[in-house]
Amino acid sequence: MLSTARPLALLSLLLVAGIASPALAQVFTESTDAGTLPGAALPITGSGPLTRINGALSATAGDQIDLFIINIVSPSIFSAATRNLGESFMSDTQLFLFSLDGVGIAKNDDIDEINYLSHLPAGDSAYASLTPGLYILGIAPYGVLPTIVTNPTTTNQSVFPFQPFTGVTGPLNGNAPMIGFGTISGFASTGDYAIDLTGASMVVIPTPAAASVLALGAAAGLTRRRRPL
Repeated sequence: MLSTARPLALLSLLLVAGIASPALAQVFTESTDAGTLPGAALPITGSGPLTRINGALSATAGDQIDLFIINIVSPSIFSAATRNLGESFMSDTQLFLFSLDGVGIAKNDDIDEINYLSHLPAGDSAYASLTPGLYILGIAPYGVLPTIVTNPTTTNQSVFPFQPFTGVTGPLNGNAPMIGFGTISGFASTGDYAIDLTGASMVVIPTPAAASVLALGAAAGLTRRRRPL
């Protein structure tokens, strides 16, 4: 399957979102479906530290990748890790970190050779020195690949290298942004997921007008279309 929706223009208002003020830690649960392309990534809005994202993917519904806009307030301690909390949860995940325009920063597929959950650990050189601000965090099952073309025919067109499966890897194709995604045969099962985070917060909306624009951007993610390769 391949996303055929074209990326929306990135919302410049996001760049002026403030750093979250101190507050109780927050858990975000996906209610509006997160987008599959950077222009439709779902902003996690609110205030205070963001410690977990709960959501779900469904291959039967054509939903194979979720992208969220988060605020990385402390890059040196930023981390993201998927959890298997029950029978309905995905056990073979991938995590992706992008800039707001969809350029790849970091990916992890497997924690190790026997643990197929994913972990972007604190302190990795790929993101520990980033400028604090807004970034896109993505999750997908094994075998779903963000791509630099809209109709991928090879894993060499992926934003990140398909292998190695363990460790944190940077982008395969330099500054080429994600504009589509594809799947390899035998991709892993979808289902519920939980992502635990450190060093991140909710996205603070500076004005009511900006909040309205962000809501429109999130709603646009629901209009995407797909077709088989």
